[in-house]
Amino acid sequence: MTRSVEVYLKSENDAESVRASLQTAKVKNLVIDEMGEESDTRMFTPFFPTNIGGSGMPGSVGPIGANAPIVVDEDVFRGEDANPTHLLKLEVEESEYDHVLSILQNHDCYISVE
Repeated sequence: MTRSVEVYLKSENDAESVRASLQTAKVKNLVIDEMGEESDTRMFTPFFPTNIGGSGMPGSVGPIGANAPIVVDEDVFRGEDANPTHLLKLEVEESEYDHVLSILQNHDCYISVE
């Protein structure tokens, strides 16, 4: 079974850095899309797994962003990199999901908050 992952990044260089790091994982359909200025997504929160444990096992990965701030206003992003500019989408096998999350945790990734 595969799981889908979508993260936003502040630049094409960040997106390519994530792509290079993910070469150690078994991912499928990895796509980097440039976001247009007309994008209506305005709220983002850091993407990271938390070790609150989903299965009760020590070190197990809990829900994505469970400890992330829920409300993030536009002032989080300033300057030229005011908003994420690229979306990275991929599919990963369930057995590799934790590995992919640990890779993403080492990069400046965001998810959209609706």
